[in-house]
Amino acid sequence: MNKYIDVEKIIIPKEFFEGSNVPMLLDWINHQPVADVRENVKGEWIAVENACFDTSYKCSICGEEFFLEVGTPKENEYNFCPNCGADMRGEN
Repeated sequence: MNKYIDVEKIIIPKEFFEGSNVPMLLDWINHQPVADVRENVKGEWIAVENACFDTSYKCSICGEEFFLEVGTPKENEYNFCPNCGADMRGEN
């Protein structure tokens, strides 16, 4: 399992740079708070034509369907799926 450390919260004590304290440094690193990270999932909006001649948009990752009153997801700056958080900016 990968562990990601929040570098914004780390201050390395100067004694780790004096001599050969590698085992102590590794132990110290392993006990630091982890960062809240997740895989960056890329998706796209799929236009779905409805019987009422309306267009809705479906997330290609989670399949959740969304209706917009005006415009497209791109025009409304829907850069992320509000359901699953997938990045919808189109760069895979």
